Amino acid sequence: MIGGRDFRSRLELIFATQARQSKVAAVREFERDWRFHPVRKWQIDFAWLSHWVALEIEGGIWQAGRHVRGAGYVADIEKYNALTVAGWRLVRASSDMVKDGRAIALVETLLADRDRPDRAVGKERRRRGGGRVLSR
Repeated sequence: MIGGRDFRSRLELIFATQARQSKVAAVREFERDWRFHPVRKWQIDFAWLSHWVALEIEGGIWQAGRHVRGAGYVADIEKYNALTVAGWRLVRASSDMVKDGRAIALVETLLADRDRPDRAVGKERRRRGGGRVLSR
């Protein structure tokens, strides 16, 4: 338990510790197990709400875990597609990526890049195809 919250996996605890120690201030402002869908009970391991960036840690890859078995894999595809349609940018990380720091480096790059004035998205973003505006 860290900060009064239980972690489902050791990898999530490692990543949360890395995020809290990040030199990029925005990385330290994350939500855990954030439910992003109004109807489904889908959750994202880590979410940066103001940046619309999400991270999923794919555990059990080498142990035939839920994320790589047929039904679990299909369910993850559905969840990730719904996240993308809603306008989120998703980072998927393996256990090795969390342990060696590549996952936190990716998130730091995404969040630092979005803070640059020439790359800012602003409060509204035009959705591709439908032309509708999504409020952020």
